[in-house]
Amino acid sequence: MANDNRELLEALSGMLVQALKASIGPAVEQVSAELRNTGENIPAPLPKAPSFAMHEYRANEGTSVADYFNRFEWALQLSKIPEIQYADYARVHMGAELNTSLKFLVAPKQPQEVPYSEMRRILVAHWDQKKNKFVESIKFRTIVQQRDESIAQYVLRLKQGSANCEYDNFLDRMLIVQMLHGLAERDICDEIVAKNPSTFQEALDVALALEATRNIARDINVGWLTNEPSCACNGCGGPHLRSECRFRSAKCNNCHKKGHIAKVCKSGKSNHHISQQDISSPSGSIDQVQRLNRIHNIPSSEKKMIDVKIDGKSLKMELDTGAPCAIVSEATLKSIKPHFTLQTSDRQFSSYTGHRISCI
Repeated sequence: MANDNRELLEALSGMLVQALKASIGPAVEQVSAELRNTGENIPAPLPKAPSFAMHEYRANEGTSVADYFNRFEWALQLSKIPEIQYADYARVHMGAELNTSLKFLVAPKQPQEVPYSEMRRILVAHWDQKKNKFVESIKFRTIVQQRDESIAQYVLRLKQGSANCEYDNFLDRMLIVQMLHGLAERDICDEIVAKNPSTFQEALDVALALEATRNIARDINVGWLTNEPSCACNGCGGPHLRSECRFRSAKCNNCHKKGHIAKVCKSGKSNHHISQQDISSPSGSIDQVQRLNRIHNIPSSEKKMIDVKIDGKSLKMELDTGAPCAIVSEATLKSIKPHFTLQTSDRQFSSYTGHRISCI
């Protein structure tokens, strides 16, 4: 009975399939034929426009119009924009400042009538006025290293300042001269002069190496300062611990007690005849060569000034035991001797950087 029912269902299904094919088959074939015929006339899809992005020109950014168009053309080439479309892209992306200028500069023409090359030439000629090389040279000679400015930053400003000076073949030498003139650290300047570099890059390499060494030494000195004792040694007055003092067994020439020297003696006695042995090291207890951790610069406020009398008139002068002679200005000389006659001097003077100082 089950087999008879299955055979009956299969027969009914076959009859339904045949009926459906007979009813909708011609319609499906007709629609397919129409689609094939109309597909030949459908136009091909347009290629997608290449992506492009470029910010507009702003005069307050400090860049020239020529530089802007150079970067604009690089962006167009990277995006594979055809040259025939350069003008259209420029008018869309270059911003209101340049578009407004172009509108009035090409009148009575319309901006869209101007080709790209002419558009660029007109805008560059209007915005990028030629700078006076003498004025730029004067500005260049005033560029000096600022406080907390690295040498690399200083050199970048130098190169920017020399861009319109038209030094040509003398650019390398002028950069060296101005870098030496404007360096804040004069010892770096002296070191570069001593090495006599032949190119600016050689001079810059020396300056950068010395600056790096100075920065490392400064960091090390900061570490030393944090490890130093907060008070002076009571055996000699030096900046170290009492346990490290080399005068622990020295005999004081003031109170004749051991353990300190007369320089820091707290006894009521005073002995003005202090021997050299007491202010130096006792033989056998200290080496001839001692370690020097730091050298401190003496601030200008601590200069030793003394009163000197010249022809009965008092004059305050700086005490400098290392100078072979003292120099006064012409105005100071007139205040001391109103009527004087200068004689020719055979002495020649120079500053610590080697510059000649003329004497009257």
